Amino acid sequence: MKKSQNLMCKHNDFSFFHKSTVNSNYISHYCCFKGGWMGMTGICHVSDAVVKVFEERMQKVLALIAEYNIEYEEIGVFGSYARGDYKITSDIDFCIITENRPGRRVSGSLREDAELERADIIYVTRDYFNSNPSVFAENLRKDYKRLL
Repeated sequence: MKKSQNLMCKHNDFSFFHKSTVNSNYISHYCCFKGGWMGMTGICHVSDAVVKVFEERMQKVLALIAEYNIEYEEIGVFGSYARGDYKITSDIDFCIITENRPGRRVSGSLREDAELERADIIYVTRDYFNSNPSVFAENLRKDYKRLL
């Protein structure tokens, strides 16, 4: 049994016309913001315009990190953006590998500014990144893509 519905959505100051089709096995979702299908996997094949938006957001956050004079060994991304299965509503997860975590005032202010770009920032030590056995650390290592 198929049922269609049309929705008008707003994400990150972009208006989209969505059409969802529901049947007994899955929900397929079409977004006409330059096109993209989400099917059984739930992964939206992002358009060039969405890629550009994410690249701009990423560059703005890297500029913020520089502005706050954060000392780091390495900066990378992880999560859906790093895996390439992000969609327009996704955030960008940054990982800053550092020997010394910045003070709460600096790290908190940077996080607040990064949230305006729909980004999240975590700080980890090299030791944590390389050898922590937690599920989170394992996923971080698996997804991680180095930027700087």
